[in-house]
Amino acid sequence: MQKRLKSIFRLILGCDMRLILLSILSVFLLSGCVSKKVLVKQDLVNEQALIHSKSVQIKDGTKAVVYIVATYLNEIKSEYISNSTNEQFLVGLYQPEKSALIANVEFVINDDANNTIVQKLQHDDKLLKLIPSYSSWNSYYLVEIENQNTRTLKLEFITKEYKKTGINFKKNYL
Repeated sequence: MQKRLKSIFRLILGCDMRLILLSILSVFLLSGCVSKKVLVKQDLVNEQALIHSKSVQIKDGTKAVVYIVATYLNEIKSEYISNSTNEQFLVGLYQPEKSALIANVEFVINDDANNTIVQKLQHDDKLLKLIPSYSSWNSYYLVEIENQNTRTLKLEFITKEYKKTGINFKKNYL
């Protein structure tokens, strides 16, 4: 009888161990399917900045002499952006071959050069935390104008040496 109890106990214990091991293995396998990425607030701000960014180049024939990335700040929700009623853009300029060209670029919003305000930003400015593609090789500017009652904002870049170029941004009225 004692022998029979031992064999029954081994059989039960063996089934329970297999069941426990199978359960643990299932948990490990299923946990691999769960997303481990947790979006934090800065990720969402960077995503908004990327959505509201556009790029253009100032060209000399087929050669790009200045790369420009502009971000429309009014559509981004962040504590780094002032609650100004102005239309605001964060503009980054990169010039592969160094010259004085970047210093001579004029910024104009909606063909209103007199009311376009341009401020050169330092590389430690808090606004630069908004853009996911920050580079210390770029020059950054905050370009703004009073609130415009139009659906489209045209940000133009003018130089004496090259043809002017621009980017159109559509305002979100939703």
